[in-house]
Amino acid sequence: MDVGGKEAAANGETRSVDSVAWLVDSLKKYAIFTFDAAGRVTSWNTGAQRVMGYPPAAILGQAVARLYSPEDVANALPQRQLEQAAAADHIESEEWRVRQDGSRFWAHVTTTALRDSAGRLGGFGTVMRDLTLEERARLSQKMEAIGQLAGGVAHDFNNLLTVIAGYTSMMLTSVGLDDSLRVPLGEIREAAERATSLTRQLLALTSARQSVADDQLTEAQGHETILLVEDEQGVRKLTRLVLESHGYTVIEVSNGARALEAARAHRGPIHLLVTDVVMPQMSGSELAQHLHGSHPSAKVLFMSGYTDDAVVRHGVIEAEAAFLQKPFAPHALAQKVRDVLDGR
Repeated sequence: MDVGGKEAAANGETRSVDSVAWLVDSLKKYAIFTFDAAGRVTSWNTGAQRVMGYPPAAILGQAVARLYSPEDVANALPQRQLEQAAAADHIESEEWRVRQDGSRFWAHVTTTALRDSAGRLGGFGTVMRDLTLEERARLSQKMEAIGQLAGGVAHDFNNLLTVIAGYTSMMLTSVGLDDSLRVPLGEIREAAERATSLTRQLLALTSARQSVADDQLTEAQGHETILLVEDEQGVRKLTRLVLESHGYTVIEVSNGARALEAARAHRGPIHLLVTDVVMPQMSGSELAQHLHGSHPSAKVLFMSGYTDDAVVRHGVIEAEAAFLQKPFAPHALAQKVRDVLDGR
């Protein structure tokens, strides 16, 4: 009997297994873990701890279903996916997953059936990637580019407007100006004022970019899904940009009817409704009441150019309602949203 040969083979196999374990554990960007045929976690790499928050001692031996959202567990998604992976040997999906602290993230998940040499199912292996972090990085780069462009355009545009508005005002105040010129000159001045408003919006984008850079690691960051309803396009686009840059998933619509359609079509939870107070056809308060029929846990943040005292005094919203007055700074919006979501 070649005992030495068997020992060498065993040692070689052990080194191979150790090498694979080291490689898996070194891939910190990916959550890589295995679980048995009954759905109990059997291995957990460093990346899984980073992405999901669970240390190995807290998750090993536990049901893999705890990594899913409550609604997916209620719909038996974990069991269905195990059955699909066992039948097809390999499945991929994008879905919500839940960290140890209860926060959610959008993940790309690949699950493969693990079989022995005889083809018997021994369990499953999963590789998971946090798409939320990748999307946040992409949005940060996008914000950087938009901010640089907006700042440059606004600066040049303001120089032009200074010349136009200045000479127009001088002509309108000059003695002996032909009355037939006053109306067109007044139109020019009004157009310059409207253009000045546009430059303020462009500069607000630049401020939003700076706010994102300053606040990226603060508690104003989030992961929840927000339904944004605003009939003014400029305000709506800016609000969405700020919220997405802070990590939120934003469903953007222009009125109450479309908001209810979007809520019905959305498969996952809606954590927060951010809505203008005064809108055509359906007010923000009416929208909130309708939305609670299908999403009772959704919180609400009202926005308006009127003061909170005014809208409460006229019975538009309740006194205890969360409220943000326009115009608002990007960092103020992000912090207010975080406060409402956290119940502060």
